[in-house]
Amino acid sequence: MSTATVPTGTSSTLHDDDPLTFWEMVHDIMKTWCEQGHDEHPNMPGMPLHPELVYRESGEWKGWSNFLGTASKENDQRDEVENVAFLEWEQEVRE
Repeated sequence: MSTATVPTGTSSTLHDDDPLTFWEMVHDIMKTWCEQGHDEHPNMPGMPLHPELVYRESGEWKGWSNFLGTASKENDQRDEVENVAFLEWEQEVRE
């Protein structure tokens, strides 16, 4: 399990309900990013397959609701998990 903490200001709902599941989701996201994080979308030339990683790395990511142009609780929850995954990702890249 990770040594990272959940960023201040994020909802604790997901990781309080089931911490193991939360960290499993973080791990799955990181695995996906390692395998195909910088790949191009096969049906949309020029679009990253994982914009949530590519645009986080460039500092442009504002969340799924902004990217998709529609707000939803699911988008916010996904962003919460991905924010933690990205902190982990940055630590791994630096090592």
